[in-house]
Amino acid sequence: MPQRDINLTWPVTYSEHGSCDAEETYLLLHGWQQRGQVVLDKLRPYCPDHVRLVAPDAPFPVAHQGPQGRRLGFGWYIFDPATQIYHVPMTTAVRMMRGFMTAVCPSARKVRVLGYSQGGYLAPFVAEALTNIVQVIGINCRFRDEVLTKPLPFRLDQVHGEKDVLVDPARSMQSHCQILKHGNRGVFHPVAEAGHGISTHIGEAVAALCRISE
Repeated sequence: MPQRDINLTWPVTYSEHGSCDAEETYLLLHGWQQRGQVVLDKLRPYCPDHVRLVAPDAPFPVAHQGPQGRRLGFGWYIFDPATQIYHVPMTTAVRMMRGFMTAVCPSARKVRVLGYSQGGYLAPFVAEALTNIVQVIGINCRFRDEVLTKPLPFRLDQVHGEKDVLVDPARSMQSHCQILKHGNRGVFHPVAEAGHGISTHIGEAVAALCRISE
């Protein structure tokens, strides 16, 4: 089937908190079928007051059927875990985030990328496409060590609930160990009291990791 790249203006809806003049920005990447406001509300209590938080909606709308009808959520890419096939790869979301940060946060001197679940899988690849990155924190996700095979110029830290039943924390830890063997810096922080959601214990672990590279 033919395919062609075309130039488009792509509107991005996003939530934010903090001053536009802040020297440090946290880019928050939400999970599958969520929106930026969700991850911002969950993580804001654990983020310093002096940073700017920006939480964009992912590019692909994904309707979720609930008891009250359909709810609009978004996805960064479309992956089938049964077949291991990317029906929509990460590349579009990475390009969108590069343009988004250039437009919305042009003066940020220090950037951390915090990704939850699907957003955590994406986070290292977004960070590679940006400048002034000091840290990536993946929350209840797996860093793809089979692709991330070289040293990166920023920390790669992870927080994972040991009771997570959606993303295997043991495999996530193994992948993080491999990433360290590739020459990267970072720690894997298991959280015994947590499952897949962003709980108080997860938030506190994220806050502690952010302080490592301040």
